[in-house]
Amino acid sequence: MRIIYQSFLIVLLTLLLTACQKNQSMQWQTNSPNGQLSINLLKTKEGQLRYSVTRINDGVPDTIIRLSPLGLEITGYNLNGLQPEGKSEVKSISSQITRIHGKQNPMRDEYQEQTINFRNADGNRLSLIMRAYNDGVAFRYSIESDKQDSYLVNQEITGFAVPAGKAWLQPYDKITMWTPAYEKPFQNGIPVGTTSPHEEGWCFPALFETEKHWILITESDLDANYAGNHLQPEASNGLYRIRFPESDEAMGLGSAEPTITLPWQSPWRVIITGESAATIVESDMVDRLARPSTLKDTEWIKPGIASWSWWSDHDSPKKPKELRAFTELAAYMNWPYTLIDANWNLLPEAEMQSLLQHARDKKIGVWLWYNSGGPHNNVTEQPRDRMHIREVRRREFEQMRQWGVAGIKVDFWQSDKQEIIRQYIELLEDAANYQIMVNVHGCTIPRGWSKTYPHLMSMESVWGAESYSFAANYPQEVPSQNVIFAFTRNVIGPMDYTPVTFSNQTYPHLTTNAHELALSVVFESGVQHFADRVSAYKNLPNAVKEFLMHVPTAWDETRMLSGYPGKDILMARRKGSTWYIGGINGEKTEKDIEVNLQSLGLESFTLITDDQQNGFQVKPSLTNPILKLKIKPFGGFVAVNKSL
Repeated sequence: MRIIYQSFLIVLLTLLLTACQKNQSMQWQTNSPNGQLSINLLKTKEGQLRYSVTRINDGVPDTIIRLSPLGLEITGYNLNGLQPEGKSEVKSISSQITRIHGKQNPMRDEYQEQTINFRNADGNRLSLIMRAYNDGVAFRYSIESDKQDSYLVNQEITGFAVPAGKAWLQPYDKITMWTPAYEKPFQNGIPVGTTSPHEEGWCFPALFETEKHWILITESDLDANYAGNHLQPEASNGLYRIRFPESDEAMGLGSAEPTITLPWQSPWRVIITGESAATIVESDMVDRLARPSTLKDTEWIKPGIASWSWWSDHDSPKKPKELRAFTELAAYMNWPYTLIDANWNLLPEAEMQSLLQHARDKKIGVWLWYNSGGPHNNVTEQPRDRMHIREVRRREFEQMRQWGVAGIKVDFWQSDKQEIIRQYIELLEDAANYQIMVNVHGCTIPRGWSKTYPHLMSMESVWGAESYSFAANYPQEVPSQNVIFAFTRNVIGPMDYTPVTFSNQTYPHLTTNAHELALSVVFESGVQHFADRVSAYKNLPNAVKEFLMHVPTAWDETRMLSGYPGKDILMARRKGSTWYIGGINGEKTEKDIEVNLQSLGLESFTLITDDQQNGFQVKPSLTNPILKLKIKPFGGFVAVNKSL
């Protein structure tokens, strides 16, 4: 009788304890390796999941992200009433990852990670994976299952409650025939919580300056089991919420809401943060979070500069004489590649083979342009209908391999819907099998794919230099936008802006020549398409040509020396023992710059600045480690610790 009574008490106490747990808030914390940054997960008394991010300063926690909502609404998979079901041990990781291109090589990957598991009365499970780095935090949802069940996600409830301050945000654009969502100018230093001027919302990445911290929010490690996300247009009290793609994207093809197949993990929700903006600019956290590459042979992946005829003459891909001239420019400038853009397939087959042979004779690799469509766009530029069906695409890749083509530029994606994300992933997988490098234009933003697929050399998703042909307001926006890009878009991955244009297109430059030259260092991209005319490069002063002949496109170290979004930036990048420094002024006032280069170990350097006539002034063999100069309005400079 006593045993039965004791058993009854144990059951009763267990039920009471469970009931108490259901009516209590519970909290879990994951700390960065240096112990200063924390991501905190909370289950409220009502069973809702929340998180916050804090930093310890002088023993006192400062708020980075205020208490913010978490959760998913999934048709047929109820996630109400979740209760804790254990947690993992805290996992500490410290490793180095070799990179082919990017900001740092090797890339140091150091973090702590913890998984918190939940289950509800229906037996449905959800886990939160929390990861803390010294320069930011990230979290993702995970649903484990023994069955490959599929479910429609109606809504992701995730939000980011940002404290009061300034924001640099890009309106998510309405998709048109010619433009994707990521080619509007960033709003410059607007108040946190400002509503987007576009009903479609705000883009990732989103940059904020609060009282004590800089914050950049984006996502990483997106795969074909989800859609690309951005932010809702309204952010009352600084709460920015996740938004799925727009329903009319991709000409209405496919659903805006993703269908997930279990087991499933969401993309990482990424929050890069530091007390200085340099922490944001130098961070490669988006790449660190992406899954590793599975490629064993990467010898064929070669970063480098490409000449590009289209910027100066949009019909040039149908003009063999011009294409040969740009191949010869690449050889003259010591650049490994040339890009032949849209409608090259209209050339006679014999002429195309002659062009490819000419490039081989000059030891120049050829990149070819393709339309990504398919039914998801109605752009008529050719070749099209060769990249959206896998069997057709593989046949095209086989032909390119036989032709000796180095890479492809694939354009006009026009959507972040799951169906288009799947096309990106499958194209990258297929290109790897045929050893073809990839650059995508008219596209979504980087999400760490260049780590997983290191032959993805660059992505556009930027209001780049081609807009000198199309947008009358572009020259006025360029100076400040170029600075902002270094703090936002280029933080999250390679950016094919097509820089270094000295001559004019339809709408003339307001930036100086030295500003344009500096973009070769300020902007990072595994393949850089220098876009100007043959004559523009050949007529440069010898020292400037020498600089452009040797400036790298893959870096061992990146440091931001000074700067502020929209105003100016000084960037230093190292390849081997050589430092390249680029500075640009985003404002229409002259600026006095003083920076100590001693931390870079420079004993002497060559400086190239603007002269008084918008030409160049070259100062070789400077030995004072304190660099002092005036930067002209919308001007710039470069420096390098070698003779030119």
